[in-house]
Amino acid sequence: LQKQAEINQVKLDTARYQNELERIDREIEKKKQEIENAASTRKELREKSALLNKELEEAMTTVTEVQTQKEIAREEKTIVAEQIVQNRQSANLLQKDISKLNDNVHQLELNINESEIRINYINSRAKESYELELSEFIENDERYKNSNSEEFSITESSENVNRIKSNLNRLGNINFQALEEYEVQKERLDFSEEQMADLIESETILNDTILELNTKAEEAFRETFDSIHINFKMLFKKLFGKDGEASLNLDADDILEADIEITARPPGKRPHSIEMLSGGEKTLTAIALLFAIYLVKPSPFCILDEVDAPLDEKNLDKYLDMIKDFSKDTQFLLVTHNKKTMASAKNLYGVTMQEQGVSKVVSVSLEEE
Repeated sequence: LQKQAEINQVKLDTARYQNELERIDREIEKKKQEIENAASTRKELREKSALLNKELEEAMTTVTEVQTQKEIAREEKTIVAEQIVQNRQSANLLQKDISKLNDNVHQLELNINESEIRINYINSRAKESYELELSEFIENDERYKNSNSEEFSITESSENVNRIKSNLNRLGNINFQALEEYEVQKERLDFSEEQMADLIESETILNDTILELNTKAEEAFRETFDSIHINFKMLFKKLFGKDGEASLNLDADDILEADIEITARPPGKRPHSIEMLSGGEKTLTAIALLFAIYLVKPSPFCILDEVDAPLDEKNLDKYLDMIKDFSKDTQFLLVTHNKKTMASAKNLYGVTMQEQGVSKVVSVSLEEE
């Protein structure tokens, strides 16, 4: 009986061990399946990692290209600003040239008047002293000079000599430099008239050029200013509510020289100056103006550095809603220490120091699947 009991016990242990072996076999099969699944998942993760690395490289390339475009745009902006300064300097120089040309024209007019007075004086003196017009004297002189008679007559020659002597006596003292003076003064008069015509033509060309430059500059500035004004009013109402009022005004008739006045009136406030607004209201107003300018010439990439620092919770929500709306067409890079701003982002990038003296960039994706 004792042996039978031991046999039964052994049978029970054998059955229990058999069950245990079967359970272990099942566990082994399960672990094998898990290992196969893990290997498959590992392979997928490696493929996904390679794909993400490729996308990261493409994104970095895009960032580099955008930075390059930003530098080019900044250089173009600098060039345009320099051109505006040069145009203004050119306009000032042209104004000085016009003033100088006016002075030259006035001087030439004086020279012409002086030459005419001298010519009239010479003609009057010739008429009074010699009883001859200066033009007749020249004509007679040329006639005597070109006289070439083939037959010589003593009687006729004597008569001519007597007549010439009589004319000489009648003329009295002859000013042999009168004709020379006349030629000099006439040459000066012709030169002055030619210079005056050139100066008048140059003045007309310069005035037309200045008018054309000012007209084009005013048209471009007015078009851009009106677009920014409309966008500023719309974005200000979006940030402060429909009762908010904002506007941009020019304080002079000459729009190229006028200052720009910014008026901002949040609901319930009527400040005389933008300086009377709170820090958050000033920041939202600046954000509205910034994005109003941005809408005129959008960019695919935008960096905002600590813009949300002065904002409270309520204004921060308005700021983040606007960033969300503009994110449809523009990629924003926000430099911030605000937790709420970080939570609204799709990706976070930070710098950590896992080892002393070794900095490392760490990124976290917050975008849901």
